[in-house]
This record gives sequence, structure tokens and C-alpha cells, in this order.
Amino acid sequence: MKILHKVYTKKFTGTMSKDTILLKDEMTGITYYTRGTKKGAISFYFRANGKTHRFSSGKRDLKEAVAVANEAKRNAERGKPAQSITFAKAGKMYLEYKSARVKPKTLNDYQRNVDFAAEFFGKKDLKDINNKALDALVDYRRNYYELNPEKATFTYKRNGKTIEGRKHDDNISHRTINFLANVVVAVMKYAHERHGYIESSDIPKWHQLKENKRDDFIDEKDMLKMRDYYLSRKNFFYANLIPFIFYSGVRPMSEVNRILWSDIDMEKRCIYVRNRKSKNRVKNTAVPMHDRLKDIIIQMRELTYNGDDSQNVFVRKNGIVVKDIKKSFKSALLKCKLDPTYTPYHLRHGYATFALTKLKLPIERVAIIMGHVDFKMVNEVYGHLREEGLINENDLAYSEALEAGRISQWVPDRNIEEFME
Repeated sequence: MKILHKVYTKKFTGTMSKDTILLKDEMTGITYYTRGTKKGAISFYFRANGKTHRFSSGKRDLKEAVAVANEAKRNAERGKPAQSITFAKAGKMYLEYKSARVKPKTLNDYQRNVDFAAEFFGKKDLKDINNKALDALVDYRRNYYELNPEKATFTYKRNGKTIEGRKHDDNISHRTINFLANVVVAVMKYAHERHGYIESSDIPKWHQLKENKRDDFIDEKDMLKMRDYYLSRKNFFYANLIPFIFYSGVRPMSEVNRILWSDIDMEKRCIYVRNRKSKNRVKNTAVPMHDRLKDIIIQMRELTYNGDDSQNVFVRKNGIVVKDIKKSFKSALLKCKLDPTYTPYHLRHGYATFALTKLKLPIERVAIIMGHVDFKMVNEVYGHLREEGLINENDLAYSEALEAGRISQWVPDRNIEEFME
């Protein structure tokens, strides 16, 4: 076998940009490479019968990948048809593959959409699911509750009885449609790259629909109305939690429940938030502790702190961590006569506006504090405030905010692991 022994990196102008070439087998015409800088499974491609075939070997060892590639090329040259498989079976394999790679909630979302697509496609062979079939699935999803009125109402069990709840919204959002279509494409890519059931040309193309992001938010006045409601009921946990989310911009409740007493630095007036995920990247950031946040932390310390710095800041008096606040939040909205479609996440949106208009922070700094990799999303949703002259992006404004006591200094280059020791 005549090969190029040297391992090198070559930048391509096409889809293989920055792939690392491991081996070019001049005898068989197969090229082996890894995707980007990741040391994952080895992929390969070759020409056969006038077509370029690309696969993932599913192997990290080069010798094992060569065996897989040689078999794939022999099958392609003989015109051997790909193994028949239904979408339901491929979807099940895909979910098993993703189960160790995503959070349970995300896996649930995948499961629901795989089940929906499997119900629609039935026993249709995977290679027969083309652009036309994907469009038909999308149309079916848009009209699902009209076609299946018996499934349009939520039902649940209580004391052995079946209770009917609210009805599903007939207006299916573009986000829901995009998610479904993307899951179908992901299943088919998995079946192609990991198992070679179909060719890359069999995978349908999906053009993302424009999603109408909700850019409204709970303002400070309404947030304080909710806080006062909880105070009137002597529910001090929620009376502090709701303002904390609004004034810090952390994600409820995933990030809130990661904040321990060891993450509170009263001297530097910082709250360290660990393992914040944004665009598949995880990072640690510091939230400036302005006076309103400081007051909340002091109150929670009086309510729940037992001397153990490894304890969560936001716990009930009995030490229980609350994972979901949607039910209590919805009840408070109704009692305060606020928009019942608000969610706890709208408090985070409220922080962005509060930081930009009241604290006068530059939009780039707000994005960092909120845990974003860049400020594109924040700029897209709140950039109009800049045009209205409400945002001052100069560092001078940030310094003035520091001097006025509206926020306190934070140290972005501080080693958070050292802080948590």
C-alpha cells in the first residue's frame, strides 16, 4: 500500500476547512482525516462510480478505519445498495448515541421529535426521506391538532381520575418546526456518518425558518410587584429569588442552583457563576454585585446560611434546592394581574434592559456578564436601545457607574478555580 506517511494539516476552501489529513492511500484513492482539531472518529472519502462518498469510520484507530473504508469502497464500486432501515430504528440508535452526550431535558426534546417523525414516516425507508418528504412532515406538524383533535387537550391523572387541562396552541412556532426538521436531518446524518446506511446525497436540506424571538421582558416595576406579593405571603425564598434573577441576569434555575456560598466574594463584590453554557462552550464568569444584589445576598445569608460554604445560596429553610419555579411564578403573575405568558426567563431579559438603561453598561460587558460567548444575540434583541441613545458604550460610562456605586469592580482574569478552593 503506497501512502503518504507524513501527518499534516491542510486548509480547504470547501466544506472540509481545517480538517487534518491523516493518510492519503494512493493505491485505493481513499483519504482519511479528522474533523477540525477534534481527536474523534476518523472520517474518509473516495470517488466511486462518478460520485464522491464521505463517511465516518466510527473508529479512532487508523488501521481499523482503513478496514472500514476498504469495505465501504468495495460496496460502492459493486453498486451494493445500502442496508434498509426505517426512520424509527435509526432514530432509536441516534437517541442511544446522544443519551451520554446531552442533558436529560435535551434528550427528552429529541425523543419527542423523533417519535413524532417516526409516527409520520411509518415504515418508509430512510433513503426515501427526501426534501419532499421532509416538507410533508412539516405541513403535517403545522396542522397536527386540527387533524388529531383528540390530542389537542392536555390530560393528566389525579387520584386515579383523568383530568383535562388546557388546549395546545394551534399556532405552531417556527422554532418548533425548525427543531423537528433539524432532528430529522441529524438522525439521517448519524445514519450516514456512523453506519453508512445512506449516502450523504440522500440527506435532505432544511432551510431554517426565521424565528420570531420574543423581545419583551418583565420590567423592574412589575418584578417588584411580584416581590411584594411574595413578601405579603411571608414567602421569603421567592421574595429574594425573583429580584436576584432580575438583578443578576443568571439563568433560572440551572445557573441559580450552581451558586454556592463559596462563590460569593463580598470583598470584591462578585458572584461567580460556574459552568455557564453558551454555543456549546462552557465557561466561568463573574457577575458584579451592585447594591441591590448585595442586599439580597445578605438577606439569604440570614435566612439559610449554616456556616457551610459548600451549601447552595438559594435553598428553602430545610435545605432543599428548588429545581422548578414555573408553577409558583405563574401563580404570582395571575395574583399580580401581569401577563400570564411571562416565564422566569423574562426576568433575565429584564436584567439586560436594566443593565443597559439604568447601569449604563456597554452592551459587550452585559453580554459577558450574562454568560454569552459574544454580544451578537444581546445586540440583536436590545440593540435598538443603542439607537435611542440609552446605551453608552464608552468605558468611561462603565467607570462612572463604578464611581457612582451603581456596580462594583469585577476581575475577569481571576482564576475561578483558585477562588473556589
